[in-house]
Amino acid sequence: RAARMQLRDQRNAAVCMQSMWRRRAAMDFKANAVEGAMRLQAAWRGRVARQELAQGQHAAMVLQAAWRAYVQRKRFVGTHDAVVVLQAAWRAKVVRAEYASLKAAAVVVQAAWR
Repeated sequence: RAARMQLRDQRNAAVCMQSMWRRRAAMDFKANAVEGAMRLQAAWRGRVARQELAQGQHAAMVLQAAWRAYVQRKRFVGTHDAVVVLQAAWRAKVVRAEYASLKAAAVVVQAAWR
C-alpha cells in the first residue's frame, strides 16, 4: 500500500513536471511566434513605406520635369517671338533700302528722259 502511494505521488510529480514543461514550451513558442509576427509585420510596413516613398519621389520628379518643360517652352516661345520681330524689322529695312534705291534710280532715269 505504501509503495502504491509512493508510485502515485511519483506519477503525480511527473505529471506536474511534464505539465509545467509543456506550459513553459508553449509560452516560449507563443513568445517566439509573437516576436516573429511582429518582425514580419514591421518588415512589411517598412516595405510598404519604402514603396510609398518611392512613388512620392517619382511623382515629385514627374511634376518637376513637367514644370521645367513648361518654363523652357515659355522661354523658347518668348525668344522665338523676339527673333521673329527682329527678322521682320531687318527685312523691312532691307526692303525700304531697296525701294529707296529703286526710287532714286527711277528719278535718274526720268530726269534723263525729260
